[in-house]
Amino acid sequence: FVERMELAPGQRFLDIGCGTGTLAVLIRQLHPGVAVVGLDPDPRALALATHKAERAGVEVHFDRGFSDELPYADASFDRVFCNIFSLLPHGEKETTLGEVRRVLRPRGSFHLLDLVKTPPGFSFWRLFKRTQRFEFCTEQQILALMRQAGLSNPRKISEFKVWFWSFAAYQASR
Repeated sequence: FVERMELAPGQRFLDIGCGTGTLAVLIRQLHPGVAVVGLDPDPRALALATHKAERAGVEVHFDRGFSDELPYADASFDRVFCNIFSLLPHGEKETTLGEVRRVLRPRGSFHLLDLVKTPPGFSFWRLFKRTQRFEFCTEQQILALMRQAGLSNPRKISEFKVWFWSFAAYQASR
């Protein structure tokens, strides 16, 4: 998945919903010439992310914030990644994609990794949904939301499974 981002020295990368910083640190390790920024609303996760980056000996900038109000200037990133889309209520999905478009530089790309809606009746999901609210979108809904936000050429690039989880990877450009 990371290789599809076509990261190059001098670029800026934003990880929306970075959590404890695993991807942000990995990106910085694999691409030392890329400036990496992680954003998450959880201060405890950000503290762990900062510690993880320090332990790995890489520089990653972590900010506290929300996906629907990105605290960055217009056109300030070459690549934006998000893997928390299912956790966002519908209105925040639309606003988040608008914010992604705003902070992407021209010819920049957006990369979305999202849970795929599982078939009805799968009891594992009913149990899990009691503790975490998910709002799944179909492939068509995600692509339509990307188009509405002004992102170009939105497309699903892959789908894969990890245990009970099915994921789809999407990509779009500014």
